[in-house]
Amino acid sequence: AEDLLLDFREQQMLAAGTLHIGVGPSAFLTFIESTVTAFARVYPAISVAVEDGSEDRMMQSLRQGELDLALGSARHLDAWQDVAVQRVAPLHLYFIARLDHPLGNAKVTAKALLSYPVVMPSAGLGVDQELREAYIQAGLTPTPPRYRCNQFGLVQKLVETTDAISPILSLAEPVDRFQQRYLVFQDIIKLQRPELAIATPKARDLSPAGVAFVNLFKGFLSDGSEG
Repeated sequence: AEDLLLDFREQQMLAAGTLHIGVGPSAFLTFIESTVTAFARVYPAISVAVEDGSEDRMMQSLRQGELDLALGSARHLDAWQDVAVQRVAPLHLYFIARLDHPLGNAKVTAKALLSYPVVMPSAGLGVDQELREAYIQAGLTPTPPRYRCNQFGLVQKLVETTDAISPILSLAEPVDRFQQRYLVFQDIIKLQRPELAIATPKARDLSPAGVAFVNLFKGFLSDGSEG
């Protein structure tokens, strides 16, 4: 990551301005944390404003010129005809539960997994309809999420203190450290694998700060520093 930063420092420094970034859903914020902090180090004269919320609200802000770029799922961004969409990385989707969860002593099926309460981000992950269909395929009545929140720290606490399960999106497979804290369930509930993407307006050129941010983000994704 440091070599990557040195390469970017060799580029012409951006002298001033503000970069407005939208992230939707809010759960995707974790995917740009390293890039935002690195950008602040490389371009200290540029102000950075990060806004998060639902994908629809972020896209409306982007189209109205309030954002330079927006980060979201490719499937959702593709629905907007007046934006250019760059696919940047596939995402891994799996479910987690606390280590001493009753599912740990059972044969885990989609029906067994979905029999427990679900924690979902307030703005959703773009898989709400697929999850509804998964309930039906498992012979269950579709059930709204028991808990909705955007802060991953709170998601973790809800999972750790209740029988709730939560879907997780990440740029990498679950690491050993993560699996030591939770039961991890992959490929049990069949959901389409999302792709992380960046949207920019077709009607105007991306600002130099925006171009620099996108290039830095792609660089971090390539060397595994982000997410």
